[in-house]
Amino acid sequence: MYEIEVLKVKRPPRFVNVGEDPRTKPKNASWIGHRQWRGCLKYNFISAGQGLCYSSPLENLEIGDYIAAYITGEGYVGIGIVTKKSIIIRDFRFGTLTLQDFNIDQRIIDGTLENNEYVAELDYIKKTLFRNALSVEKSDYAVEVNWIKYVTRENAKWKKNADLFATRNTQCTLKNQPITIKFLEDNFNIRFQIE
Repeated sequence: MYEIEVLKVKRPPRFVNVGEDPRTKPKNASWIGHRQWRGCLKYNFISAGQGLCYSSPLENLEIGDYIAAYITGEGYVGIGIVTKKSIIIRDFRFGTLTLQDFNIDQRIIDGTLENNEYVAELDYIKKTLFRNALSVEKSDYAVEVNWIKYVTRENAKWKKNADLFATRNTQCTLKNQPITIKFLEDNFNIRFQIE
């Protein structure tokens, strides 16, 4: 049996929706997806955007917060700790690289071209992650995260009819969600300890 990792927290863990593309595009959908959980893992981040109503909730994440990453329709996929506050995607560093290091059509960055291709220099990152990257209101914003425990999308942790918390909101507290916190602890072999 694996040893349980105790995570000392200043406030209850936060729920964060990965906002990953669904496995299949809904019929008649006009949007092109752009977030990939595998990219979040590889480059230590979580993002939201294409409107301030989606990106501004990330501003509530503080350095040192523990987050539980969730993929809508799949389940919980990771536990991480916030290491840097939310910043506009054009300034985020993917390892040592920023937007200026990528060969991305300026029309994607301006928001006038939809393109579902991947960035050549980055595994698992779609060019559309940088859509509207020059717009403060419409750009994606990213939070740097050190992922402590995680699984693939295919191994997401979920149990039907178990009163687990889930929402399409970008992020919120799990303060009043003891069943979900216990589920996360059991499934990711951790314990949250409030300091």
